[in-house]
Amino acid sequence: MSIFEYNGSALVAMVGKNCFAIASDRRLGVQLQTIATDFQKIYKIHDKLFIGLSGLATDAQTLYQRLVFRHKLYQLREERDMKPETFSSLVSAILYEKRFGPYFCQPVIAGLGDEDKPFICTMDSIGAKELAKDFVVAGTASESLYGACESMFKPDMDAEELFETISQALLSSVDRDCLSGWGGHVYVVTPTEVSERILKEFVAKRPESVVHILLSPTVCPNPPNPLPPVRSPSFAPPGPPSITFPCSRHHPLANTLRPGVTSIGYPLF
Repeated sequence: MSIFEYNGSALVAMVGKNCFAIASDRRLGVQLQTIATDFQKIYKIHDKLFIGLSGLATDAQTLYQRLVFRHKLYQLREERDMKPETFSSLVSAILYEKRFGPYFCQPVIAGLGDEDKPFICTMDSIGAKELAKDFVVAGTASESLYGACESMFKPDMDAEELFETISQALLSSVDRDCLSGWGGHVYVVTPTEVSERILKEFVAKRPESVVHILLSPTVCPNPPNPLPPVRSPSFAPPGPPSITFPCSRHHPLANTLRPGVTSIGYPLF
């Protein structure tokens, strides 16, 4: 296994009409063992510039700290934020400087430049840049990401359509890669706002593979212990099987639900 595949990753950046989106998976693993499911792989440089770092997680964090240091020096000297094109040259120079003992990272850079024109690029571990006008990918899921993005990308998408497209591409791609997954982390950046969203893992493929637990609004004064679930009758309408609990207070997962949520679903194995 390559050192670039040791922790697993999936990164994609995509452009829209005066906006861009950058997304990553959330898994941190040691080869096939999952260590964490909320690992950050996309970092904010300033409000209109983001970088995603795939590859070896420890090198990614070290490289990010160096980039923040260099960008702050630039802000102090120039009294302005760095343009995406300038920042990509800085990242490329830092990587090439260490070419004989490189950082095992593959960066994905996305930002808004002059006149709010989106800029995206990626590079290898020694700083060889690859520019694109539609999308760039990196990580262990890059092959499936290429296919998904090629089929889903459309030019001049607005921010909401761009979010839907990049989210579908990311989730369908990590399903085909055992080293990445556990949902996604998506930033959509426009000239006026930055939107950050967390994608839940897509576990259910077929309706019959999920049990929907219906929580009754009534509160039973003397619940049995343990509380037996009441299964839906055989004449229930077609669809996913359901389990009804007479009291939502005593369901083991009831205290994890947000107010107003009356059902939860989980896969049958």
